[in-house]
Amino acid sequence: MHSQAELQQLESTLLQSIVQYGNILDFLKIMDREIGTATPVELLELSASLTDLQKDATQTDQVLLAQLSSISVRSENTQHLIDRHERIMEEILFLNEYITEKASGVKSLLANEMGKLRSGISALSGYRQHQHNQGRIVNSSS
Repeated sequence: MHSQAELQQLESTLLQSIVQYGNILDFLKIMDREIGTATPVELLELSASLTDLQKDATQTDQVLLAQLSSISVRSENTQHLIDRHERIMEEILFLNEYITEKASGVKSLLANEMGKLRSGISALSGYRQHQHNQGRIVNSSS
């Protein structure tokens, strides 16, 4: 039989994990709003912050998995917390897939625009002004 203290510790760790994944979810919502308008530097900062949040959540998950595997009996409150944790994880997965698709679309648009710019630069390079050997512009109509 497991002690009440072990069950409380498990629930405390579950709550900590729920808060951490809630923060990740909130952060992903911010990224979703910023993805089309943020500068590359801002995107790198967002990515670094998200990575930090994920590292913290991973550390908590390791503790949580150890606690879950050592406790076979769960209270109703523990099961409620596990269900809540699962719902947040599902939201994160859904939003992550959505952001990935959105980022891919933005990347495609940027690649297309860059291609147009490159072809425009190439086209403009054909329109060079001809200079006479004395430095004057020679008008082809004269």
